[in-house]
Amino acid sequence: MSNKVTAYVSDKLQRGEAIITSLFFTITAAKTVTDHAANSVLTTFDALSAQSVIDNFLNSTNEILLTGFSSTAMGTGAFGFIVDMGGQMQSLISCSVILRSGTDLATVAETTMISDATALPNTLTNNIQVTSAGNLGGHVVFTGLDAMTAGQIEIKLVWRAK
Repeated sequence: MSNKVTAYVSDKLQRGEAIITSLFFTITAAKTVTDHAANSVLTTFDALSAQSVIDNFLNSTNEILLTGFSSTAMGTGAFGFIVDMGGQMQSLISCSVILRSGTDLATVAETTMISDATALPNTLTNNIQVTSAGNLGGHVVFTGLDAMTAGQIEIKLVWRAK
C-alpha cells in the first residue's frame, strides 16, 4: 500500500482564496470605542489633527492622506478607521460595517463598500481605500452614531493577500 498523498488544490487557487477578517469595537460612551483588534486599527469619530498621526501609525509617509479624515469627512455620524494590515492586502473584495446598539446588540444599520478610491475623499460619505503598500483606510456614516453610548461596530473585510 502506498503512502502517497495527492493534492488536488492548485497553488493558483490557494493564492486567489479570499480571507475574511472581522474587527470588533465596543461602544463604551458617546464617540468612544474599545478596540478588540490588538491596536492594529486607528479609529476616530472626529477629524485627525495631523498627517503625522497617520504616518506614525502606519510607519509610512503619506500612505493615507489626512484630507480623508478632515472635519468635513469626519462630520456628524462618521466613524473613521485605518487598518495596519502589515502591508499584506493586495485587494479588497468587500467591506461591511455593521452598527449594533445597546446591550442587546440589535443591528441598527449596515453598509457594504468596495474599494474604488485611490485616496479617501474629503466628503461625509462611505468610502474605503486600499493603499498600494497593502494597508486600508475608510470612513462610514451612520445616523445617530455620535449619540450612542453602548453598542458595537463590526468591520468585516473580505480580501486577498499579496
